[in-house]
Amino acid sequence: MGLNHFITTSDGEFFDHPKPMKRVSKKRKLLAKKFSKTTKRGNNRNKARIRLARIDETVTNIRNDYGWKLCKTLIQKYETIYIENLNVRGMVKNHCLAGAITDVSWSDFTNKLSYKAESAGGKVVKVNPKNTSQKCSSCGNIVKKTLAIRTHNCPHCGLKIDRDINASINILTIGKIGLEQSKLTPERDEASTDGISPKQALSMKQEAITSTPKVLGYE
Repeated sequence: MGLNHFITTSDGEFFDHPKPMKRVSKKRKLLAKKFSKTTKRGNNRNKARIRLARIDETVTNIRNDYGWKLCKTLIQKYETIYIENLNVRGMVKNHCLAGAITDVSWSDFTNKLSYKAESAGGKVVKVNPKNTSQKCSSCGNIVKKTLAIRTHNCPHCGLKIDRDINASINILTIGKIGLEQSKLTPERDEASTDGISPKQALSMKQEAITSTPKVLGYE
């Protein structure tokens, strides 16, 4: 999930948010200014309040419509979706990004996605986003870059792709490995009764999962 592109998937798809508040911000500021100049309990004040409420309702409706439609698109294609477990509350403390983050409403979208996936028999798995943008999805080396750098260009293996696609592939990889490890956690310290150790079983599972369809990671 990002601000440049709302969602970037590990399949290389980009989904851009309509950002409704950005569209109406100037009009809303003007109406808010007019509202502040009206007298309390006056007719003009009530009219200005209604205009503001209508704009806010329109913004909410656009967000909800886009969010539910995008959820449906993703869930129809994938049974398991891996997403970043972002600390949105901490991120909005950055005053330079707070307005943009609030406009795209990441938390609301992930809640919608989890609800729709569960109702459709799928699942959404949240993963730790640490270093997913910096780590090379091909060789695993860390390639430092600022937010202004939008292309992942690895000096170690030569991989050159969009930084958000690179992050999405890392999210998918981390999510699948973590899920398989949780499935293979032994209930006791001894090896399994069929003679295969947990470590061997994990290796076999990781090989098998590379061919499993209908999974998605996104940044």
